[in-house]
Amino acid sequence: MTHAPFFRQVLDSLMPRGSVWRPARGGHFDKLLDGKADGKQETLDDLGHLANIRNPHSCPIELLPDLEREFGVSTN
Repeated sequence: MTHAPFFRQVLDSLMPRGSVWRPARGGHFDKLLDGKADGKQETLDDLGHLANIRNPHSCPIELLPDLEREFGVSTN
């Protein structure tokens, strides 16, 4: 397992039971599942950042003027 053990566990749990579906550690199938899990983790991280983009406490400073306009905050 690499960077995304949670998603790798999810993928492993979706596999049918049996030794055929248990990948050899470091094999091509194991690497494929690791790659799929890594991609899903990156997507989850990106969505986590987007979830707080309109939170005034965690908004990046360069986006504050847009946030103030949306909330109707006057600049003067």
